[in-house]
Amino acid sequence: MAVWSLCLNPDWGNRRRGLFVPNPVAGHTNRFWHNDETEETRSPSRPPAPRRVGISAPAVPDQVVVAIREDARYTIENIMVDCSARGSGAGQASPFRNAAGDLVCTFSRPPDATGVLLPEGTYSQIGPERVFQDPVFPTGISRYELTIIATLRDVATGELFEFSYDPEMDVEN
Repeated sequence: MAVWSLCLNPDWGNRRRGLFVPNPVAGHTNRFWHNDETEETRSPSRPPAPRRVGISAPAVPDQVVVAIREDARYTIENIMVDCSARGSGAGQASPFRNAAGDLVCTFSRPPDATGVLLPEGTYSQIGPERVFQDPVFPTGISRYELTIIATLRDVATGELFEFSYDPEMDVEN
């Protein structure tokens, strides 16, 4: 089971704009997907296709984490993820389900106690969330659009700032 982490770096110098730092063409050091097993990184424009749980899939599916880079200048108060089908590329609104098996299109909470430690820095995270099979495309690739919103607090002033990004994510059914 692999864990794919979507790693985002807030553009703190321009925090009133609410954007994450774009990733350079080759380095993937500011916005990128990271695989904990292979150490592979991928640009958000080339999203990974985590393997889902299902009848013919592994008993333990791949998992997804959303991670925001930590910095002494701010604290990460909350991370929200909203999912939707990308065009006609998926037959359900989200690849995620809760413990009861119900579809989950939005999850929002403070970051977990543990983070993702990478050479680029330490990232606060929510997840991991398991991915599930799309019943409309049981043997294909389902395509999803995510919206990520992180709420950060300025340590010096206490002021809150929000950052937003809308990456794509595919799931191998």
